Amino acid sequence: APEGFVWIANSPFRHGGSDPDLLQNLPAGQSDLGGFWIGRLEVALSDYLLFVLERADGKGYCVPESPSARETYGGDRPIEIIPALGAAPRRTELIIPSEKEKGWRLLNSELADSPLQGISHLAALEYAHWLSGRTPGWRFRLPTDLEWEKAARGADGRRFVWGDYFVWSFCSSKLGPHPAYRRFPRERGAFPFDESVFGVRDLAGSVVEFTVGRTPVSPHFRSCRGGGWDGFDEYRFRADTRFGVPADSTQTSCGIRLVAEREGN
Repeated sequence: APEGFVWIANSPFRHGGSDPDLLQNLPAGQSDLGGFWIGRLEVALSDYLLFVLERADGKGYCVPESPSARETYGGDRPIEIIPALGAAPRRTELIIPSEKEKGWRLLNSELADSPLQGISHLAALEYAHWLSGRTPGWRFRLPTDLEWEKAARGADGRRFVWGDYFVWSFCSSKLGPHPAYRRFPRERGAFPFDESVFGVRDLAGSVVEFTVGRTPVSPHFRSCRGGGWDGFDEYRFRADTRFGVPADSTQTSCGIRLVAEREGN
């Protein structure tokens, strides 16, 4: 297995629902997915820095090489890959220019194990493609909606990662009990209750995660999952909720969890 990934075994599971409190959920049903490897934790900011160092031009853009990104965005148009929180004039870049460190460095070294966030869906596709080219024998991609939901809900169709009732303090969230965790998270996997039956952490809180799914809002929107550290609404933390974002738009609290496949499969 690739380091940091857990195996989700082949088995039937319940997904979706008709609860009016949900947002853009999948239709209620049962599916039987094949087994797959998924990241136990989200991609760290320090891992993403390696990608930026190799691919970013002086302005923080790159020409996409991923077939999925090129198809979505229109070929050779450069995409922005620098992670950032907020929008101008209060935009804060988490990776900044550095003359001493090969062109780019973390805004703060204390953020090294922080989950990556503040990127677009296109940048996420490009990172997965880049990592695949540097990991012999393995190919990486974003999860499908069904893969993400199974990793979070298990086989029994629970509403939240830990069960059927929501507790703010169980995950990194805006209304959590400790002020340190009401800001964007400085570390991954810090909440033991935010762990699915498969051992995957931070699926409810931490950062929102991209999938390859599309939502009913627009064919140009991509499905995101998880509540995120800045979420105020309980329904956003449900494992069956999803919402859409434009593929080329930087999303402050959106990050990456990868699925790994053996090459040739």
